[in-house]
Amino acid sequence: MGVFGAAVTATGNGAAGGGFTYDEVGYFQFRPQGVFDSTFAASSNDIANGDCTRDFSNTLSTGSLGNPPNRYGCYFGNTAVTNHFGRFIPDHFTWISNTPAYGCALGSAPFTYMDQEFAFTGRVEAQNSAGGRTINYSGNFAKAAVVPQLENNNSGVPISVTRLVSDASAWNGGNYPFTAKNFTRLTTPDGPYESLAIGLVASDEAGQVLLQNRNMDASNTVCTPDPNNTSNGNCPAVTIGTTNMRFGRVNLSNAFGSELLPLNLPLRLEYWAGSNAGWRTNTLDACSNFTASQFAFAFPVGTTAKANNLAACETTISVAGSPPQQTLRLNAPGANNNGWTDLTLNLGQIASGTQCVAASSTNAPATTTNFPWLQFNWFGNGVQNPRARA
Repeated sequence: MGVFGAAVTATGNGAAGGGFTYDEVGYFQFRPQGVFDSTFAASSNDIANGDCTRDFSNTLSTGSLGNPPNRYGCYFGNTAVTNHFGRFIPDHFTWISNTPAYGCALGSAPFTYMDQEFAFTGRVEAQNSAGGRTINYSGNFAKAAVVPQLENNNSGVPISVTRLVSDASAWNGGNYPFTAKNFTRLTTPDGPYESLAIGLVASDEAGQVLLQNRNMDASNTVCTPDPNNTSNGNCPAVTIGTTNMRFGRVNLSNAFGSELLPLNLPLRLEYWAGSNAGWRTNTLDACSNFTASQFAFAFPVGTTAKANNLAACETTISVAGSPPQQTLRLNAPGANNNGWTDLTLNLGQIASGTQCVAASSTNAPATTTNFPWLQFNWFGNGVQNPRARA
């Protein structure tokens, strides 16, 4: 929308307007008489005298008897459909966020384990200069690429975005939905990333940075953030969320004691604190709770030299305490039931083995926590569930 100014009186040329705005993206064209002036000849007596025809004709017409011959149209306007104008692009992009969901938010501070699902969700919205969504920004009209950035604690060292699992998306109706939902862990423990920042970069095909409120540059420790609701700084990305990201595992320890007494096995939730610190108790974890039915029992056959006199489920299990440290308590199997049992905590998606939560419950299948992100390469041949011998 907009208005052309007046033309030069002497020539009729030079009508111009500088205040035109377009609230959508794409192309447009004018239909016949899409631009017109019906007062073009009003300042003369041509219309009143019949010296021109009351139309937009550019074709010389021959008058009939009693009428002036050789007349053109009194009005000015395009007589055919024009070429397309554009392409018009959004004035800017803006990130609209939903409430984040962390892997664990019950403790003193939210955190997420590597390979554990979380959710930083929202959308990049293409907008016009008035802040309205440009709903035509889809398909061939949508040229902007939306790509993530990762860094930790403003280190200036980018983290490979291949470790970020996000929902594939596309522009639709002026929106680009985006969900960051997993940070994959490597074979070798790394981290911790105590302030893992996830950012988005959005720019059009000409390289214009149109995303507002940018405040992040994974490759530099310093950049100039945008003032509120502008894109006047030089940071390339907008931060969509931060979380404490840790490589975790469950450590289940062996234990030894008399068959006449209950026996406790310690269970500890740990995270990799770095090469100088090693494995530490994850005191932030108040979420990863375990129950007795999730432990599978095995009662290996002994040897002639070392008999296993502990029959299946002559001892049963209970779990005490709360994360990050719990205790597996085996009841006393009694006199002459000396021997051993192997316990495995089911952390994978599929449970295996049988449980011993009550006497003679060998046929009861064990359940699973479905916490595969807490498995670990305990024996150098791939990630496994933790196990211990009592």
